[in-house]
Amino acid sequence: MSKLDHYAILVAINRYPGLSDLSGPENDANEFFKWLIDPAGGDLQDPAGIPPEQRRVEIIRSSDYTVVTDPYEANPTETHFKKALNRWLKADGEWRDRVGERLYLFFAGHGFTSGALEDPALFTAQAQNGDTAHIAGFRYASKIRNSGFFDEIVLIMDCCQDVLKASPVSDPTWNPPDRQRSSQVKFMQAYGAPRGRKAFEIANASGEVHGYFSAVFLDAVKNAQADSNNNVSARAIEDKFCELWEERGYLKLMGYQPPFSGTGKWTFYHRNLMPIPVTVECTDVVPDKLLDMDELMTDMISSKQISLSLESNGVPSRVFSLRKYPKKLGIPGINPGVDRLIEKALEPHSHEGRLVKITVELHSRDPGVRISVIDAQKKLIVEDLEYVKTALSPGQYTARFRLGDAVAEQKFRLKENRKSPLKIVQPDLQFSSPMPMEGTSTNHEYHSCPARDILSYAAEQASQIDSSSSVATLMVFARDSAHQVNTAWRMSEEVRQGLRFRRLDDETGEFHSVPCEVAVDGNCGYSSVLLSRLSPGTYLLGVRRLQRELWIWQEMVLTVAPGWRTEVYLDSVEDDFTERRYDIESASVYVTRVTGRNSLYGSDAKHTEQVRIALMEGSLLLGKTHPDASYPGDPGSFDRYSPMYHLYRAYALAFSKEPDWSHVRALCEHLQATWTDRSADVKLLEGWCASAGAKKNLPEKINFRPDEVPMIARGWEIAAKLGHSGALAEPVQYNVGMWRTSSRLWTQTQVPVEVDPWRTHEGDSIGLFLHRVDGGIHSKRISPDSIPFSHRYSPLQQSLRRALIDAHEMGEEGLLDAAMEKIAVASGLELNIVKHAMNELIEQSSDGSMNKPD
Repeated sequence: MSKLDHYAILVAINRYPGLSDLSGPENDANEFFKWLIDPAGGDLQDPAGIPPEQRRVEIIRSSDYTVVTDPYEANPTETHFKKALNRWLKADGEWRDRVGERLYLFFAGHGFTSGALEDPALFTAQAQNGDTAHIAGFRYASKIRNSGFFDEIVLIMDCCQDVLKASPVSDPTWNPPDRQRSSQVKFMQAYGAPRGRKAFEIANASGEVHGYFSAVFLDAVKNAQADSNNNVSARAIEDKFCELWEERGYLKLMGYQPPFSGTGKWTFYHRNLMPIPVTVECTDVVPDKLLDMDELMTDMISSKQISLSLESNGVPSRVFSLRKYPKKLGIPGINPGVDRLIEKALEPHSHEGRLVKITVELHSRDPGVRISVIDAQKKLIVEDLEYVKTALSPGQYTARFRLGDAVAEQKFRLKENRKSPLKIVQPDLQFSSPMPMEGTSTNHEYHSCPARDILSYAAEQASQIDSSSSVATLMVFARDSAHQVNTAWRMSEEVRQGLRFRRLDDETGEFHSVPCEVAVDGNCGYSSVLLSRLSPGTYLLGVRRLQRELWIWQEMVLTVAPGWRTEVYLDSVEDDFTERRYDIESASVYVTRVTGRNSLYGSDAKHTEQVRIALMEGSLLLGKTHPDASYPGDPGSFDRYSPMYHLYRAYALAFSKEPDWSHVRALCEHLQATWTDRSADVKLLEGWCASAGAKKNLPEKINFRPDEVPMIARGWEIAAKLGHSGALAEPVQYNVGMWRTSSRLWTQTQVPVEVDPWRTHEGDSIGLFLHRVDGGIHSKRISPDSIPFSHRYSPLQQSLRRALIDAHEMGEEGLLDAAMEKIAVASGLELNIVKHAMNELIEQSSDGSMNKPD
């Protein structure tokens, strides 16, 4: 009988008028749907012929709607998803208590994420350049979990977790009751790609396109090892997935393992074995005799006396793996079509408890290296950063060392008679890097030589200044590591020349343009800028980028300190509109003394780059540093390393599961004493140390100057956690925060070339419009048509516009105050800044200033 207390919503979008179409999502959803309603699989009620209000499965596909060319006319939208949820979770307009045992949420299409951890969102059919209409899948699942509507939630998202083109993931305005039941609800998550990586699709042998992830996931579900009661655990599915992902070559091809969490040993489903017809043709078999299946199979091979038909209802072949699990076949009579009766599989006796465990130590030569130990069945045994010490049973294993796109494996075997511990040291890893330095896979002489020449020239200039400790140097070396010297460079001239700098005024927070001369070498494929004798402070480096017909500046924040040279290295990536472009997202920043000459040599720069890569990938849970490691673990060795190394490390330690607050404070004190006391990152980390119990009282409010902006994106997250005490200066929140976009590492802004956002807001005008509508904004009084989309809106205003449209579509009578409060928290901004942004959005739309042709 179907499980009437299991529910499922599947959202699959192939058609994106404002982006690029896909071919696989709906095929993936259809295949998962088949498994859901299969009595031998999910065993959910087939919705065919059932009235909508009684269905337990809802499938939402773009092909179910009319084909359109205007993205704002496209379907499905977030509203379709919410209406499906409300049909089950509400009764007579009131929220229900418990609805059922399990809810499946399946999403497939284009996607993105924000923040530093997995927070995937699916772009709806209305998404387009500058308008990231989306369904925040993880956040919806978390709210459902918190309300306790279901005992179990399974969230499957086969979409990119791309952060390059994303505005922040918006917290849903859909708000079920806050019942604090999350700890009571099992929550399995399976994502098509890790944070910051893309998911892909491919055609199978029959020409049908499927996502890599979805195809492997469904095969893992169907073929995972069941226990003696034919129950398949969530952990067994994850283990099988990892095995298949590597077997099919995707681990090597993609360079990542799709993330799972919350699996554990709880039962994902019961594999119902349907009756299988058995035809017996023999003259020698005695009726009612129980025959050993091994005997039968042997007889079948050696003679033609017995033949069995064992294919039926798609039952996996592993059920008939008879050599490992002996089973009996009962033959009540010699009649064709008799049902096959299987006794419970005999679990093989485990000797693991009696085996001697052998100590294994694995450590990296470099920081940031992720170490994994995998057994012969492709199951992950243990994983940590930089150092692993574990006890393993005798057997065959693989040690995997990974940093960025570099992976090295070393197989080893542990014998039962081994007495001494086994020590394995990381082999050399040649990772790719924007820095053209030795030991990386993307180093070329035609890049490293000119970069070193620029650095030598900068050092020579600085040495001739009497007061070199009071001025700063800023160097940018942007290259295309895929370019071959003496060939045509596939990057447009607008992009090659497209570098600019802005500086925040330290008194007002206003931006001032910094003149610069961009040197371009088209033969070698690089652009460079050198700025000497700079005033210390906060700068924004911008690169020009084309998004469809719109040119934008994509910018990153740089803290430039007196007496130090800030070096920024950029590499290039493929681009749909200009073939190649410089990539801010993967930028490498290195800081050294203004007279230093050896940035591209030695272990300091290499270790700094390795920690940056680990931090960018979200590898924040640092393991214990091995005592023989060559990088610093105590304050006495701090002076040997770049300030950026210590800043990366401080963030990593602060966001680990068990933060070492004393170490973080020591790093912050060192940075303030030797680098600068004007770093917003350091001030925020110190404030967080204090709030988390370090031996220092939290100040009522951190003293931020009008130009102090965190370089690292997670600094905004700390500011949000600290609340009022961690609030950045209002000019920073307005001039930078309004235009900030999501990023894996750096604080970034995205501004259309034709828009000049760098104006200081007038505090007296905040809330002026809001007061005119009785202190809030009524969604029904403002039609979405009155606020048409414009590229001139800041990313924050795009989020606000989306929240307003969402409330209007849902027909909610309330104000948008709650939505604005959530956006403020998610953005790390104070509420008055968000209200001011909404105020400008409405007023500028009303007077037509945003309706001019883009």
